[in-house]
Amino acid sequence: MASMDAVLDRLFIEYSCDKLKQLSSRIEDCLGQADVRTSLDALGDHDNSVGNLVLHLCGNVGQWIGTGIGGRPNLRDRDAEFAAHGGHRALGISGQTSCTIADAIAILIPSMALASGKTGDPELPRLLCSKRSYHVVEHFAEHTGQILFATNSSRAGLGYYKHSTRRPRREGARRDRVH
Repeated sequence: MASMDAVLDRLFIEYSCDKLKQLSSRIEDCLGQADVRTSLDALGDHDNSVGNLVLHLCGNVGQWIGTGIGGRPNLRDRDAEFAAHGGHRALGISGQTSCTIADAIAILIPSMALASGKTGDPELPRLLCSKRSYHVVEHFAEHTGQILFATNSSRAGLGYYKHSTRRPRREGARRDRVH
């Protein structure tokens, strides 16, 4: 019978993989929008473009999961992720995101199983997988939010929450107030 720690670790990694797939599909939804397809430019001088954020996310996942857990060489060039300007093709970037996430999942699931059966300090590999996957999911979610915001700023919305009713604005309410 598996220990409670092993069961919780497996559930955590499985949920992390599911969340990465969900976030990746939301990025793909954004990249499929006409406004984003035609312009992957930054919203302003101090913003990163959707294309730069996608390149950055792929680099981050590759470094933390591919290199940190999978033992692959670190080929990441973080500066290049943000230096890239223009020429981003939405379909190519979308495919890159999907492939990166599929690759990370292919590393995470077997790595977790191997970590549970390692000799020596059983906590080290187990914690390594959990901590790295937590960092990746958190980072991926933060930038996915930026991509969703940029996409929603350019159109009426993506419709993820069509079922919820939107409260009408109070007269005189400030738009820039954060609740």
